[in-house]
Amino acid sequence: MATEDAQRFLRALTAEDDDEPLSLTAVCRRATGLLSMAGAAVVLMADGASASVACAYGVTVTVQDLELMLGEGPAGDAYAKGHSVLVPDLALAIDRWPEFARAGAVQGIRALFALPLQFGAAKFGVLVLYQDRPHVLEDDEYASAILLAELVSSLVLDLQAGASVDSLADGLLAHDHRAVLHQATGMVAVQLGAPVSDALVRLRAHAFASGRPIDEVATDVVDRRLRFDRA
Repeated sequence: MATEDAQRFLRALTAEDDDEPLSLTAVCRRATGLLSMAGAAVVLMADGASASVACAYGVTVTVQDLELMLGEGPAGDAYAKGHSVLVPDLALAIDRWPEFARAGAVQGIRALFALPLQFGAAKFGVLVLYQDRPHVLEDDEYASAILLAELVSSLVLDLQAGASVDSLADGLLAHDHRAVLHQATGMVAVQLGAPVSDALVRLRAHAFASGRPIDEVATDVVDRRLRFDRA
């Protein structure tokens, strides 16, 4: 991509707006328009920790919650492998992610493209782009998506620069239920005497088995209506 393309993208992503200060949610909304997508999400991730998700439109919140709940999907794969995962037709990915492919299709997602957010060897999340119809990224579209992921990676680092090492900057906090999920995961870990990663797996499994969003299950744990150390 030419330098002028990068500058144009960066201006669009960081445009001054008195009604909407710079945040990942604003970046997602602007990215959706830049790439003519139906939706976009930024998923901040760290090994063994709960994800923080910012999305441009409501359906993408649901889709990313599905990934978290099911423990399978393109964002997780892109983060783990450190390279893009392109899904031009989710219906054809049923063998790869059986539960996620079915659930995503129900939500109206037909294509999605997950690109890792990283700086050098350090990886810290994924940019996910959605389409409501099957779609193959052409070379120029893919180049634009890669450029966007690089710019978002830089913006994340810039936003986080003034925050402490053990907390997210205000502009990176997207949904209150993520804080609740983090708190619930810690409580379940204490109840089970297990690692945080195992506690998160138990929360996912309970949410999936009960057919409820994981944030509702997490709220029940935090409000002490649900415990995991009782038969």
